[in-house]
Amino acid sequence: MTLMDNKKKFADWDSFYKENNIEEMPWYEKNLDQDLKHQINSMNSTASKFLDLGTCPRTQAIQLAKLGFESTGSDISKSAIAKARQLSSDVNFIVDEITNSSFPDNAFDFILDRGYFHVFEPSFR
Repeated sequence: MTLMDNKKKFADWDSFYKENNIEEMPWYEKNLDQDLKHQINSMNSTASKFLDLGTCPRTQAIQLAKLGFESTGSDISKSAIAKARQLSSDVNFIVDEITNSSFPDNAFDFILDRGYFHVFEPSFR
């Protein structure tokens, strides 16, 4: 399977997020991921820039902003980002395709992936 095959396989994320209630999706988690929470506590810092890849259902990006981090959430789905923007003005939500990203190098201190790379075949991660 090629990278292009992977992109085609998941090309209808926009329709999916437009047609479904995010809070009912199996990967929706309202709270900050416990592993991430543990890591943040061990860092003892809130002066960092976080990127949450595949941000929808957006909760991780929002929770990071509540903790004082400069938080950005990116997703390939325009409808997912539109829904996310309705919930928080404290997060910079951006439509972006990370395999062809518009983010400059070194724009973030940390990148969180809870919802992106697992959809790709291991050879493309």
